[in-house]
Amino acid sequence: MSDCKSVQTPLPPKLTLSHSMAPHSQEDKDFMSKVPYLSAVGSLQYLAIMTCPDIAHSVAYLACFNTNPGPTHWNALKHLFRYIKGTSNHKLTYHGDLAESEPFITYTNASHGDCVDTGHSTAGFVTMMAGVGW
Repeated sequence: MSDCKSVQTPLPPKLTLSHSMAPHSQEDKDFMSKVPYLSAVGSLQYLAIMTCPDIAHSVAYLACFNTNPGPTHWNALKHLFRYIKGTSNHKLTYHGDLAESEPFITYTNASHGDCVDTGHSTAGFVTMMAGVGW
């Protein structure tokens, strides 16, 4: 993937993955047996924790399918690698103004029942200190 074309988003817009996308045909099972899906997700988890928090949600979402990934899951994972290729020169920069009247601000968001397999919800938050997200 070193020569791949980069993309602007960690996952394709409006992508919905499910466990039903696991390989069903023998051809898909043979293909997926040669794909390093678990290794790639593990490497991306390390990257998300250490240097790229912008991919954390995407990696966690793809990790939900570690037990039996299909070709659609693999394509989504390759999309994420293409995003990383295009953002490899980005860096974390901390700055802010501690003189602001509101030193801490927290934003939250949730998607209720968005998992098509289990009906589980997804929630997230970001806490900003002096205008800098953590």
